[in-house]
Amino acid sequence: MEQQNNMHVVHIGGRRGLGPASRLCKCMKGYVDITIVEAFLEENEEEIFSGVKEKGNYRFINSCVWSKKENRNFYVTQQIMASSLFPMAKSSANHVFESKGTCKKWIDHCTTHKILSVETVAFDDICFHSSPNFLSMDIQGAEFEVMKGALQSL
Repeated sequence: MEQQNNMHVVHIGGRRGLGPASRLCKCMKGYVDITIVEAFLEENEEEIFSGVKEKGNYRFINSCVWSKKENRNFYVTQQIMASSLFPMAKSSANHVFESKGTCKKWIDHCTTHKILSVETVAFDDICFHSSPNFLSMDIQGAEFEVMKGALQSL
């Protein structure tokens, strides 16, 4: 019997779910190896990945990914999933979104309440077991910086 090579999905910013990568994982059921890169900061792994229910072989990496290794501020927001290596842009502050049938202002849920110092790592410096076939990111505007640090891997 011929051995099936699994697809390698990398998702950066995997707090409580896989975002767009989740559909791919559901379609591929048992044929996907998933690497989730997320800064654990103050929570434990179970709390962060409570929304990851897709089947597959998981590997969790505790890192903040950036274009290079350096110390940066990490802006922790009230809505933890909106936390970022960037402070919230003033232009986003008055953005209105709908949640459970109610209109809410972004600033009411995503203001920075804590700034932590973190050490970042370049995507190319993360040791993956195989080259990624699919890369998904939910990292609040830091995607370009990550891509600058992924030139060898991708």
